[in-house]
Amino acid sequence: MSGKNTENQSKQKKKGDILLTLVLIVAIAVFCYAAVNLFHIYTEYKKGTDEYNHIEQMAVTDRAPDSQEVAGPNAQPKAPIDVDFAALKSVNSDVVGWIYVEALDGISYPIVQGKDNETYLHQTYEKNYNFAGTIFVDYENSPDFSDCNTLVYGHNMKNGSMFGHLKKFAEDQETYNKSKYFWILTPDKNYRYEIISA
Repeated sequence: MSGKNTENQSKQKKKGDILLTLVLIVAIAVFCYAAVNLFHIYTEYKKGTDEYNHIEQMAVTDRAPDSQEVAGPNAQPKAPIDVDFAALKSVNSDVVGWIYVEALDGISYPIVQGKDNETYLHQTYEKNYNFAGTIFVDYENSPDFSDCNTLVYGHNMKNGSMFGHLKKFAEDQETYNKSKYFWILTPDKNYRYEIISA
């Protein structure tokens, strides 16, 4: 009788060992799958960030602070940056402008307009696939920003890229106090907008 009990205990121990081994294998597989996905997300973020940094270096020049001064009662403020639209159009002819938010260092991007609102949802300025996409204007809006309302779309990326930093206006009053303006620069005209709500 004790031999049967020992045999049953041995069988149960083997079943328990097999079950633990299977659970361990499944846990390792889940961990590897998650690690591969995290690596893929990181590389997507990095590719998008690197591409936009390169474009900004190629086409944007900061102005000296004193050149932004407004002289005279009817003078308009000058944009804090200059944009080389010829260089931008040599890369992508769909460019319609550049967005620059004074209070947030991270928002300085080209703006494009596609044939629909899907084109640039997950496509970068250089037309590479990336889930960050590109900042783009609604395809039904006028490309020169002359409409009464112009819709500009961009993702709220977790790493702060694209429009990910905009939430800082709602989180910290000091950000708004730093500057309550943003710029849309176009090949023909520059627009300075006041932020009235976040």
